Amino acid sequence: MRRALDALYSTAGAAAALLIVAVAVLVLTQIMSRLLHVDVPGVDDIAGYCLAGASFLALAPTLKHGAHIRVSLFIEKLGAGSARFCDIVSLVVGLLLALYFSWSCVDFVWDSYRFGEVSHGMVATPLWIPRLVLPIGLIVLAVAFLDEIFRVVKGGRLDGSEW
Repeated sequence: MRRALDALYSTAGAAAALLIVAVAVLVLTQIMSRLLHVDVPGVDDIAGYCLAGASFLALAPTLKHGAHIRVSLFIEKLGAGSARFCDIVSLVVGLLLALYFSWSCVDFVWDSYRFGEVSHGMVATPLWIPRLVLPIGLIVLAVAFLDEIFRVVKGGRLDGSEW
């Protein structure tokens, strides 16, 4: 199970990295097209979709690498039991928020699909396609929060060390 979860987080991180590379390529394409006086429609829209997708797909790998912002100055002042309790509470709150936002985003994407929403940019993109990455990233984040809850309950810490 550990290998499958790590593969899930790595895949989400790799997909986020690829989307960032795509943003860079799209920006360079836009720059070159302007220099050559060639119009490439929809590049800025697609770059925006890629950036949003990268942001959401990177949430879980960032959590698993301990790179989210924490109030470590406060946690370090607590005893081991209190710090562990604060870690568990914060993880449960994070899990609940990730589940709520996942459900909301699934509903949002479903409505986009059901109503046939398209972008108003130069390229009429069905909006459910780029929006689909949002709930995927949030669901992977919820799995990562659940994974961290089990790890901390078993005696681990959010910083990766043991109690």
